[in-house]
Amino acid sequence: MTQSAATAQQPYYNQAANAISNVAGQNWNANAAQQYMNPYAMAALAPQMQQLGLQQAAQAKNINAGATQAGAFGDARTGVQQSLNDFYGNLAMNDLVSQGMNTAYNTAQQAYLQDAAKQLQAGSQMMDLGTAAQTAGLEGANAVFNTGYRDWE
Repeated sequence: MTQSAATAQQPYYNQAANAISNVAGQNWNANAAQQYMNPYAMAALAPQMQQLGLQQAAQAKNINAGATQAGAFGDARTGVQQSLNDFYGNLAMNDLVSQGMNTAYNTAQQAYLQDAAKQLQAGSQMMDLGTAAQTAGLEGANAVFNTGYRDWE
């Protein structure tokens, strides 16, 4: 009984070691980021991207309407205005996507760190359970020993 109690903690310690080594073996890298990134991040950005595209198209119509009213449709100044509209529209679109993906990346990294902390906490709890199992077993064995019962006699 004493021998069994003396090693009662071992399965818990093994599980604790596995939980801790899983965390220790992982690094935040592109593979970890991909695992934690929301696959729907671009879908979440789609309505904002569509709205930005509509605004850019409306601005292009306003440029063309202004040029038509001024009798300058198709002249060089209209082309410059259209090019600038396209440039600033693309710049705004890139900024929108960059900010959205940056937020998704940071959220993924936080989720990764939270998972790692949970695994470390689970490992610590398993070690505590192992120690408690060993202590309880040894206390039980000691109680039997103190009763004076000897099955070998």
